[in-house]
Amino acid sequence: MTSKKHSHPNAPETRVLWLLWQRIRSFRRLLALVIFAAVAGNGFVLLSPLLTGLAIDKMIGPGQVDWPGLIRLLVIFLGTALAGSTLQKLLFNTTVKIAAGVTQQLRTELAEHVDKMPLSEIDKRESSNVASLLTHDLNAVSEGLITGLSQAFGGIVTLVGTLFLMLRLHAGVTVIMLVLTPLSFLISGRIAAAARRQYQLESAKNAELRQVAEEAAGQLELLHSFDARDDFTDKLKSLNRELYVFGQKAQFYSSLSNPVTRLINASAYILAAVVSGILAAGGALSTGNVASLLGYSMQFSRPVNEITSVAAQLQSALAGAGRIFSLLRTETEKPDTPQMPVMQVQGGSFVMNDVDFSYYPGQNLIRDLDLFVPAGSQVAVAGPTGAGKTTLINLLLRFYDIDSGDIRIDDQSIYDVSRSSLRRSFGMVLQDSWLFAGTISENIAFARPEATVEEIHEAARSAGAHSFISRLPEGYDTRIEAESDRLSAGQKQLICIARTMLADPPILILDEATSNVDTYTEKKIQKAFRRLMDGRTSFVIAHRLSTILDSDLILVMDKGQIIEQGSHDELLAADGFYASLFQAQYAGRET
Repeated sequence: MTSKKHSHPNAPETRVLWLLWQRIRSFRRLLALVIFAAVAGNGFVLLSPLLTGLAIDKMIGPGQVDWPGLIRLLVIFLGTALAGSTLQKLLFNTTVKIAAGVTQQLRTELAEHVDKMPLSEIDKRESSNVASLLTHDLNAVSEGLITGLSQAFGGIVTLVGTLFLMLRLHAGVTVIMLVLTPLSFLISGRIAAAARRQYQLESAKNAELRQVAEEAAGQLELLHSFDARDDFTDKLKSLNRELYVFGQKAQFYSSLSNPVTRLINASAYILAAVVSGILAAGGALSTGNVASLLGYSMQFSRPVNEITSVAAQLQSALAGAGRIFSLLRTETEKPDTPQMPVMQVQGGSFVMNDVDFSYYPGQNLIRDLDLFVPAGSQVAVAGPTGAGKTTLINLLLRFYDIDSGDIRIDDQSIYDVSRSSLRRSFGMVLQDSWLFAGTISENIAFARPEATVEEIHEAARSAGAHSFISRLPEGYDTRIEAESDRLSAGQKQLICIARTMLADPPILILDEATSNVDTYTEKKIQKAFRRLMDGRTSFVIAHRLSTILDSDLILVMDKGQIIEQGSHDELLAADGFYASLFQAQYAGRET
């Protein structure tokens, strides 16, 4: 069974870096090109201070200026500058390719992982949070990789090369840089840790803000009808203020790192200049050597300055990568094996035997549940919000795994057959009509892509959808979008019902199937459903009891337990919980 443990919100920084490196190194050829461009390009750049010092010594000193030698050095200088610039461009372009490749790989990993995650894990995360990972966080990782790769490889070459050349010129001046530069790394590391924490908070708050914004955008009519726009606006403003605060703190820490390290590096440069000047005055160094040492002193601190200048980008990338890897660490459903038996539904009888279920350990929602549903029965599940109605259906489909007990269909345990064959045995019409971008015909044929045009049209007729589809300018070829306003809520639901009818499943699940349609359309749908449910086991979840009055069996749930069961008339006669629900909904109406 699937684990219900929570994953940590963010992976540790060292693990994040390691996981990123695992993906970066898969681009071996491009990585080799990056290393070559970094070594060669920065190597040419490192020659500039040395050539400058040699040129100065050829112009300053006893005798005439060594024009041939000076011109030769100038040609070499221009050549190295051109080669260095070309290789730096190659380094940048190659890191962009690696970043794009890693981002594509992570996006694919995320999509495949989410597809394999159990619904119990997905329900712990809002859909907007997952969308934020695929957009905002991946973009941050991409930008951070472009900057980080070029800075990392180029910086290492610059530090090592500069240290080597400075030691060749004068060890004493080099020691000054070696003593003060680690201080820059220490301080910038502390500041970066604080910045990363703020970027983590900003990223999480950004996902929360996006979720609320999507809810508001998708329910504008409802907000207007309840005059609740101000409440949602206030909520958005509050989240926006929190996002602003986290963003400002992150930017403050990130921006603090660069000036502090530059101050330390400038102090080291000034000290190196003073010592070099004293040595030159004593004849221990030539003027050209002093110029070279000062040039290398500037280059030695350059990688630190560059990294701290883009610290905000790097910390944002690490925060985003941490959230991505946190999701990728969640457990997935155990895959079906080829040896697993296929669910064979004959009549569709259900038995639930001593079933326990909890979302969180120690907090049982369903306890000791026993249930028998005869084959071909029309079963309704009623109860207040949060009673466990939808959870019960999720257990039948193995969207959630039970803690103990067993569930059997036609004497086959649902845990002994493949999930795919189990779920193919069910047809569902959900409370929220789900349509994807495509034609109406493609949406109806979603469950049976091989269906003929005649079969698609017949399913639409059975669902009562054919007449309005035929009146559309392009009929069944009319294109719709996932959140299209081109169709009414009732029309969308009719298309979803037609899809289920075309699939012709042996078992039906109807979750608030007609809650968004008018009375006339509801009657048409109910008539079509009666034809569809005839002889099939079906489960209907509805808050409106008018949709379940003719059910063979009504299960009344409260707090995860089936507290009453029987037909509508039997439950009214019992004058219990169901009777009170019915009277509350239909007080003053004829029943």
